[in-house]
Amino acid sequence: MSKSLRRAIPNANALLVFESAARLGGFTRAAEELGVSQPSVTHHVRTVEAMAGQPLFERRNNRLILTEAGRRLLASVQQGFGEVAEALDALKAAGPRPRLTLTVHPGFAQHWLIRRFDALRQVLGGYDIRLAIADSPDAPTDPTEVDLAILVGRGPWAGRRAHRLVTETVEPVAAPALLAADARLAAGDPTALRAAPLLHMDQGDEPWMTWADWFRARGLPKPPAPRVLYNNYPLVLQEALAGRGVALAWRPLADELLATGALARIGPAVENPAMGYHLVWRNDAETQPVAEAVCDWLLAALSERSPAPAADRTL
Repeated sequence: MSKSLRRAIPNANALLVFESAARLGGFTRAAEELGVSQPSVTHHVRTVEAMAGQPLFERRNNRLILTEAGRRLLASVQQGFGEVAEALDALKAAGPRPRLTLTVHPGFAQHWLIRRFDALRQVLGGYDIRLAIADSPDAPTDPTEVDLAILVGRGPWAGRRAHRLVTETVEPVAAPALLAADARLAAGDPTALRAAPLLHMDQGDEPWMTWADWFRARGLPKPPAPRVLYNNYPLVLQEALAGRGVALAWRPLADELLATGALARIGPAVENPAMGYHLVWRNDAETQPVAEAVCDWLLAALSERSPAPAADRTL
């Protein structure tokens, strides 16, 4: 159409008011739907009738009836604006979707979350997800850097909201091949455990439980100083799976490895009520409903993990 639409249709809003009145069969109902006054609806309909050059409604027995011209115009308006609405929906669907950045502790990401990532994507169906790995227990303070985070720590996190998912519970584990060579170690003998090759995480400034903490909670002498430190928890579990030492296993990260028999428990669990995995999120109205949905999903998924004995000691 080469003719200017602005000149051909000087008041598109009046056409939308006419459509409402014609579809609902009354000016009062149209006013209620549109949130305007009834005189305003009357004014817009008269504007459309002036554009059409003829009446579009007539009253019969106190009822508002479309004229033949009104029916023709209603069909054209609904078709035209309907096609515009469909085009806008299609463009919106084809355009870039909002992106949500989720920062996760590496151990939690590799040994728990990644196996359930498809389910999380369904929870976040309206978002593209950027998954970032962070060793630090501190959530980024810049709200543009991260929307949600699964962190291990004590909390609180300044400027953020948080919900505890799991309390820190730790137990010694080893590969069956290592235990087959040492019956005392397999039986959980404290002396044999203290003399075993213990796999140590490099604590640095991080707050998680160490072998020294575990032995102290058990009322046992402190183990020898570590000769090798690992700065990544998945590496610790890989070494344990290879039979090269005894690791401290965090629940729920090692639950599946224990359930399949890839690793075996060889000592009591110790719980630290002050520590745990938390879902941390930006404290704003936009993020809140998303965080609540993710939190509900995480809590439900974590409650389905393999059952484990209760913690024997508490720090």
